[in-house]
Amino acid sequence: MKKGEQLYQLIKALTAAEKKHIRININKFHPKKTSKNALLFDSLNQQGKYSPEVVKETYKTAGYSVDFLSADRNQLYDLVLTNLSDFHKKKTIEIQLNEGYQNAIMLFEKKLFQQALSQINRIIPIARQLESYAILINFYHLQQRILKVQNRLQEAIKSIQQQNLLWEAQKRVNNYIELHYQSIALRIELAKVRSSENVQRLEEFMQDPLLKIDLPTHLGFLEQFHYLEIYCNYYFIKDNKELELKSNQALVNLYNQHPIFKKNEPLNYLVFHTRMLAIQRNLNPSGFLSALTVYRALSKEFQKQKKQAESIIFIFSYNYELDFYIQHQYWKEGEKVVPIMLKGLKKHQAFIEAQLQITAYYRIAYLYFFNAQYALAIDILDKVINDFPSNLRPDVYSFSLIVRIIAHYEMGNIRLIPYLIKTAAYHIKKRGLLFQTEKIALLYLKRLSKANTPEKSTSILHEFEADIQNLIKNNPFEARSLQIFDFLTWLDAKKTA
Repeated sequence: MKKGEQLYQLIKALTAAEKKHIRININKFHPKKTSKNALLFDSLNQQGKYSPEVVKETYKTAGYSVDFLSADRNQLYDLVLTNLSDFHKKKTIEIQLNEGYQNAIMLFEKKLFQQALSQINRIIPIARQLESYAILINFYHLQQRILKVQNRLQEAIKSIQQQNLLWEAQKRVNNYIELHYQSIALRIELAKVRSSENVQRLEEFMQDPLLKIDLPTHLGFLEQFHYLEIYCNYYFIKDNKELELKSNQALVNLYNQHPIFKKNEPLNYLVFHTRMLAIQRNLNPSGFLSALTVYRALSKEFQKQKKQAESIIFIFSYNYELDFYIQHQYWKEGEKVVPIMLKGLKKHQAFIEAQLQITAYYRIAYLYFFNAQYALAIDILDKVINDFPSNLRPDVYSFSLIVRIIAHYEMGNIRLIPYLIKTAAYHIKKRGLLFQTEKIALLYLKRLSKANTPEKSTSILHEFEADIQNLIKNNPFEARSLQIFDFLTWLDAKKTA
């Protein structure tokens, strides 16, 4: 990726407050006119899609040469990072630690040894709280060098001993991190191929001595964190919802017992609450709506990364809520939530991953469809099809094409159907891995578009339903497709209409 595109992505990832802080600082020596850095920053910030040609035009209009544009990009990239670090230094403990270390190094090089030691002694307790062993090792290394210069050799020896203890602590953490990553790799492999060999590998993996012990509460936060994450993965793979929920609850409790980590990693803390909500949706449907209220109230707990947290809470809580209504066929209740969902998607768009946006819009279209709001469903499905790449969620994209055909059929737009079927068939074939229900749906929709009497249509609909039922009876995998779009519910409604 070229530097210009990297700079564009960095600028687009900034919050409004970060952008304001950075722009003020990069233009502070040019109060009466826009500096070249500010001009480049604004040009990239205003672009919906990266275009170096637009930047060149902006330069020419302002009277600047484009000959040194590459150097200007590099300079601005460094300026943005420097100012971003400055903006967050009071909020992010890791930046404070690194800044403290740099200050101590500069004081050491100036031979201001006592001032350097004061910096070190100020930072070490914070680093210990955060279990930043690698940083602590550097601090103690610098400390023992200063103490040696000052001929305080016994104290220097103690600093070396502290370093050795920290190396051991870092090694323990690394062991758990390595196991955690291995558990993620196993989870991915089992999601692709659930063979007896892979299942056996998982069980053998869980026999590791570090995992056979109970939760290592005698160790630090980081060891306990990775230990619990491994068990979350294990219970997820085993589909043991009760124990998966308990493991996530243990992670939330761990954060509550270590407030410095909760303050420093608020989005991680939120992830575990989100997981718990997802599990409760299936484990305890009757209490799900109450759990939603508790989850949404979490937004009050966040000062750091507040907008990101609010966006996460919004998208997951409303996606899960719509799923709940769809699963239980509470169509009217679900449609009442749609205006809130649409408003929130617009408000939080910058912080919501495109993959979550596409599934949100698809759920909205789904609810419109089963509330017989076919024109609104088509509008939303068009957005899914036109505004998002087909490879983002190929399954959702394919079903959007099919549901759009069904919606047009319901509206009586029969002439459009052959063209829409041709488009859908092309994309579905291109995708490769597909559900047989998709093939069956396109086959019967094509037949329905040619039916010339109500009796013929009714006969085709009955055959359609019978084929879907036989398919999922003989192939349980195909039943998963009904979670994306429930053909049987639609077909049953057609029979009773």
